[in-house]
Amino acid sequence: MEQFATSKKQLLLYNLVDWAQTRDVRIGLLGVAEHSNMLQLLEMRVQSRFSNIQIIVPRPKFSQVLAFLEQSLTLDKTVLASYEGEVAESLKSYEKINSMWPPDSYLEEYQNRLSVLVNKTKSFRELIQFEYDAGETAGYFLQLALLAISELQAPTFENEDQHFLSTKIFEQVKDQFAVDYQLSIFQGLTDASIAILVTMANLNRTGQEYFTLEMVYMKWRQFHRKHDIIKQMLTRGEVQTVCEYLQQLQLVRDAGDAFGLNRAKMATPSDLPRRYRAMYLNFSSSILLDQIRTGSVSCSTRTREWALNPDDCD
Repeated sequence: MEQFATSKKQLLLYNLVDWAQTRDVRIGLLGVAEHSNMLQLLEMRVQSRFSNIQIIVPRPKFSQVLAFLEQSLTLDKTVLASYEGEVAESLKSYEKINSMWPPDSYLEEYQNRLSVLVNKTKSFRELIQFEYDAGETAGYFLQLALLAISELQAPTFENEDQHFLSTKIFEQVKDQFAVDYQLSIFQGLTDASIAILVTMANLNRTGQEYFTLEMVYMKWRQFHRKHDIIKQMLTRGEVQTVCEYLQQLQLVRDAGDAFGLNRAKMATPSDLPRRYRAMYLNFSSSILLDQIRTGSVSCSTRTREWALNPDDCD
């Protein structure tokens, strides 16, 4: 469903639904999406054509995610029995020449270390717990497992650490995967969302790592005043809604009371009003700016100018 969020396909979708309505034809759009509210990715004129009927599939428990990871990463020679025909024969021929399938001693050690990693290693469980709490899906963890297994080197000596999965390997592939994930998400964002991310990136350029909703709003307001388009600017409430949506996509993270605004002794960061809570970009701002510069991320001409020539807009 996220594929419909690109500007060209949104126009196609809008024209299709508009045509159907003029002829009193009832149509529905059926698909699967990872976002809890797919309609938020669509432009307002497209959103208005749809009812908000969605089926939300409950997420698996954290213990189920760990079990799923362990099962996905298990190496067992008995899996050959599930292959048929040409694929099975190919695998068996590789096994005979000992070039593809590792020795039994390695498989036993691999399984033992995998069990310890998933069930007893605190750093690994905390890493997976963090991603789980951030709302990652089962598909994300499966891709993480595939990337991790691809980092293993062919065993030459039975117990060398680089031939077994570790927390360090998962940390490395998580960082690689995060960049790919963010780049794919950029493709589905509206121009307003891209513009707000650009505003945050411009704040980063001035050395501002953390920023509040008000700081983002005032920085973006400078751009609109410069071009005399203040009437086209979103309200504070609309900007806040976009920022909350970007947090759901994990492009922006909540930093709580990063500026120490709440002086009450018994207060917690969560007690701070939402408009004063700090945020920060969950990716390098140069990634977004480079994608806009190369045209990989589509946006309006004004937003592109805001990204590439921020000094001219102040």
